Amino acid sequence: MTPKSVLILAGITAVSVIAATVAVVDRADQFAKEATGVLVFPTLTDQANDVTKVIVTTNKEKVIVEKGKAGWIMKSKDGYPVNIGAVRRIVAGLASLRTIERMTDQPKNYSKLEVEDVTKKDARSKIVALEDGKGKSLGKVIIGKLELITSHANVPGLYIRRPGEKSSWRAEGEIIVPSSPENWLVGQIIDIKKQDIKKVTFRDEGEKGKTFSVQRAAADKPFALAPKPKKGALKKDVANALTDLLSGVELQDVRKKGKVQFTANIRKVTVETLDGLVVKLDVLKLMDKYWANIQVEAAVGSKGDVAKRAQEINKRVQDWTYEIIDWKGDKYATKYKDLVDLKAKAGS
Repeated sequence: MTPKSVLILAGITAVSVIAATVAVVDRADQFAKEATGVLVFPTLTDQANDVTKVIVTTNKEKVIVEKGKAGWIMKSKDGYPVNIGAVRRIVAGLASLRTIERMTDQPKNYSKLEVEDVTKKDARSKIVALEDGKGKSLGKVIIGKLELITSHANVPGLYIRRPGEKSSWRAEGEIIVPSSPENWLVGQIIDIKKQDIKKVTFRDEGEKGKTFSVQRAAADKPFALAPKPKKGALKKDVANALTDLLSGVELQDVRKKGKVQFTANIRKVTVETLDGLVVKLDVLKLMDKYWANIQVEAAVGSKGDVAKRAQEINKRVQDWTYEIIDWKGDKYATKYKDLVDLKAKAGS
């Protein structure tokens, strides 16, 4: 996956955005005291709560995130939740953006500052726009090339241009734009620590599908393979590596459940924890990508908050099919033979 975000410029005025309302407030700091430029959007701080849509346009794509009833979502990803932090940084960045020097007004020179129209071939500019619930613009600017502003304590800055205007500007402020549509999304799917894994079971769908598993009695006990190999012994390092199947799992992409057809060659993986959480995955390799449907439940007799945790995870994942990173997908595709060292002494 591409890096989670690209730093477009780093800031002089620290602005925080409160919860899902995206409220922007001033914070006095060194950079704010040194800021002498003119605010590009002087009313945005007061209007931040009215922002309901953020639009980022490049010459390759347009990303639209908007505020729904349950929070910020991306409709092009079937309404999947957006990381509110990404929205906050955009709104805060535009609210604190200041012009400090007028630059070229000649279109032929725009590309040097990367403030050319995004429709131009090979344009490296971005248009960042904010709208309220009625579609009224609350801020729109072309953001371009980074530049270090040495006159203000080495504060990073950038070049900007307002769409439709000729003049470009050197500016200071902070705007952080995710580098791809997927990087706007709430990335973490599930996170179960290695030491909590008790048993991992694999089964291929179909009449010839075989079931096998690795299991241990406690976190400090070794894994055992079932069924036991007729020749050789369990590869302990491979078995131990399976404990991170559900550790820090983040999406690469996502679809509403049902849009990816799980019709054949499905690998079924069940991961059980020592306290009784049971995670069931249907995993499909489609072309070179791994997709997974996830269901979580509490084992019979489990104690504590296991049932509550299962319910919380299910609520988050049950309507979605996730693309997962390939190296984890490869582990979900583990075969029985991958777990057996034929040269090892049986029982070792």
